[in-house]
Amino acid sequence: MSVRAMGRSALRRASHGLGRAYAAPYTVLRLNRVYHACGLPVSMQLALVPRHLEISPRLMSVPYRVPLALLRWGGRPAGGERRKGFNGRGGGLIFDGDWDLEDKRPIDDYLESYIYSKTVFDIFRDGKAPETTPQFVEMMRHVQQGGGEWQARGCRSAADVHAYFERMRETFEQIRVSGYRSQAELGLGSWADEIKIYVDRHGELHKLQGAGHHRLAMARLLAVPAIPVLVLGVHRLWAMRMQAELGGDVITAVDRGLLRLGDAHAVQTATAAPS
Repeated sequence: MSVRAMGRSALRRASHGLGRAYAAPYTVLRLNRVYHACGLPVSMQLALVPRHLEISPRLMSVPYRVPLALLRWGGRPAGGERRKGFNGRGGGLIFDGDWDLEDKRPIDDYLESYIYSKTVFDIFRDGKAPETTPQFVEMMRHVQQGGGEWQARGCRSAADVHAYFERMRETFEQIRVSGYRSQAELGLGSWADEIKIYVDRHGELHKLQGAGHHRLAMARLLAVPAIPVLVLGVHRLWAMRMQAELGGDVITAVDRGLLRLGDAHAVQTATAAPS
């Protein structure tokens, strides 16, 4: 092992060992920029990205608005829960390995097979009653058993479950009539409450773990051109390519790369608009 490789390994072990205690000053002090200004090579900047880094507006331009057509893949590869991070806001941001190749399915196939997104298709495309969907049955079972807070979506009675599905219908109608707006724009949540996605080594978008399966299925049914998203992680190879193409430190390069996806959509929309 070379001296440089040994140094990267030592830095990685140190940053992982410090955990959340290191992630906080990394974000507040924007150490990504400091490391770059000090002339550290990209490999060392990557090694110094905190394992428990939480996605933050201090570091990135969250949420991003990206073309729906770029969200091409879905799945549940091994280790996905570790990639999801804590508080639903990412954990590390830049991931190596073959997670983007494992259980990689076309997005429509994936959404059709996943209980929550399939519920949207059952109700709003196929005209089924909510009571006949697997999600309704699952939620009612957990309500009756008095457990499964997550599976019951916070519902504690049959009336709560029915109200949940009525809110789902209201959300679908709102998107159909007024377009897809961010949760913050709707006054329903913060920047962290958007559809959660990942970026693979090729710069394509994946829907893996994280919130937003219902809303993504609605957006696809309604052919929404672009959606706001929270990017929980990107592949290391794509991050390095963005740094080489766009410059700056590796976190800023990732941010610029994600903004470029939205810029491409804006240019396409402006070109297509009638004069």
